[in-house]
Amino acid sequence: MKLKKYFYIIGLLSISFIKVSAQVGWIEPAPTDVTKPVKIFVDLSKTTNKSLDGNAGPFYIWTWKPVELAAGDSNVNGLGDKPWKNSNDRLIMTPEPDKGARVFSFTMIPTKFYGVTPAAVYQSGISLLVKPKDGGGYGDPDLKTEDITIPIEPPSTDKGLIYCLPGTLFDNDLTSIVYDNPKESKISMQNIGTNDCYLHIKATDADGIAYQVAPFFLVQDFPQLQMKKMPDGRFKTTLILRSFLNIPDGKVIKKLEVTVRKKDWLSSADQTDKVWALKLGCQ
Repeated sequence: MKLKKYFYIIGLLSISFIKVSAQVGWIEPAPTDVTKPVKIFVDLSKTTNKSLDGNAGPFYIWTWKPVELAAGDSNVNGLGDKPWKNSNDRLIMTPEPDKGARVFSFTMIPTKFYGVTPAAVYQSGISLLVKPKDGGGYGDPDLKTEDITIPIEPPSTDKGLIYCLPGTLFDNDLTSIVYDNPKESKISMQNIGTNDCYLHIKATDADGIAYQVAPFFLVQDFPQLQMKKMPDGRFKTTLILRSFLNIPDGKVIKKLEVTVRKKDWLSSADQTDKVWALKLGCQ
């Protein structure tokens, strides 16, 4: 029964991240310095909400994270008494035919656009949707994409071999744990195969109670602990910590430790050399 519950949770997580895996929205350059100009791309051919199919545009972004800007701000989403029907012309998107027939972009300096610190952008990512100037509504069908959240990787070079994105993990938020295998100095752990990388993750609460999907020596039996290989050779697992580890409400997590190992573990040669402690934040 417990195993079924874990598979159910990981299924929900997979649904939550369908946008990312399908590359509906992304940001360039990545890693990203959010104090400099960046381009946000959206591929309308890959959206799950098809209300814009056949619509030639022009298209506009409508964004609410890191913050939703208030009326009167020069970058507010919409204007007038029916803002959804009158997108701000400053938020018009640019066609990007070299990226795809239905790919559009918007260029901004995130910290300047939203008026927030770099840490705020890295923590929340950028949430937006794409719509025509008149998005319908007010009794008419909405014309828009689904909500799109784009996580942003900071350009830090000292994140370590194992780290989370955003850099601070909040136990009720979607977080990616990354293993930078190309930077692995341990010869026996270099160039791990696509299906050979597993994560052991353990959280400890303020009462000293530990939570884990499986003990270290059994992780190979739990598919949700297999890390996904990225094109650049790094591995990633995306999760909501509290759901993933079945941590009861009200329990305060004080420590989070992760280790990466090979599927077929025979000795300490088949794991990272240290247990990595990830930085936890308070909700």
